[in-house]
Amino acid sequence: MKYASIGITGTPGTGKKTVGMELALILGYEPIILNDLIIERGYVLERDDTGIIPDIERLRGDFIGKLNRKMVIIGHLLPLVFRKRELSSVIVLRCDPDELLERYSLRGYDKKKVSENIWSEIIDSSLAESIQRFGVNTIAEFNTTDRQPQKVAQEVADVILGRSEKKLGIVNWLTSERVEKMERL
Repeated sequence: MKYASIGITGTPGTGKKTVGMELALILGYEPIILNDLIIERGYVLERDDTGIIPDIERLRGDFIGKLNRKMVIIGHLLPLVFRKRELSSVIVLRCDPDELLERYSLRGYDKKKVSENIWSEIIDSSLAESIQRFGVNTIAEFNTTDRQPQKVAQEVADVILGRSEKKLGIVNWLTSERVEKMERL
């Protein structure tokens, strides 16, 4: 079966929710925000100093038999919830770690959470997890740094609709200068 649902993932702060909601509007799809669903349905197993630990199996159960609907499923947990071939496309959003630092400061993230998320972005963690889970042919990568969410969402829609080519490997944040900067945090 060919599924219609699209996934959007990335490191926290890359613009998943904003771009995903805009994409759903452009395509006429139903937006689903995984973190909101976890809270609404009581799928929180526990909380730690970096956030919540969700019940992935219960969350996954919400989607069994529904993936043929036109949904934009948004969340950094996407690779943990879904399996290969369950989504028609997976969009990985990326953002320069310096810009993420500013966003995290505005969100009031503690030092540990900032460090974990910045390192995750630097080492392409969301991209690597997505490639491993969904396969390279399903994934498209977009840089959201200093870009309007509406423009990014339109570019994503163009890829989904076959008007533009999927791109992968478009950023590399791992530099010696960045590593030195991170060590000073």
